[in-house]
Amino acid sequence: MTLNFNDFQKQDIKFDIVKLQESYKEIIKTSKFEDAGVTNFGAISLTQIPGDPESIKGSNARGVYWTKPDQTGKEAIRDINIKEEEYSEFVKEYENTYFKEVYDKLSLKYKL
Repeated sequence: MTLNFNDFQKQDIKFDIVKLQESYKEIIKTSKFEDAGVTNFGAISLTQIPGDPESIKGSNARGVYWTKPDQTGKEAIRDINIKEEEYSEFVKEYENTYFKEVYDKLSLKYKL
């Protein structure tokens, strides 16, 4: 199989990786984020359904995913469908992080 990267385009946008790492570490220290286990599936949601903090917990934080649970190799769907387009409000807890700056910059160019 030959890889073809013709569908990829380099974007004229840059972010500070160190600031992203620092913001991640800050979130891990200050929030009640659970980084392991099934509870939140290791997800940090930056957006939520407006006015609904429950929309970023449990199954709502991850939505559908697929696994190959047995030796047959057949994929099995797991969890619930979520309507990603409804997640339009940036989580207030993270507004003073570099993630907000990145989100705002990307929002100017892309529909997030």
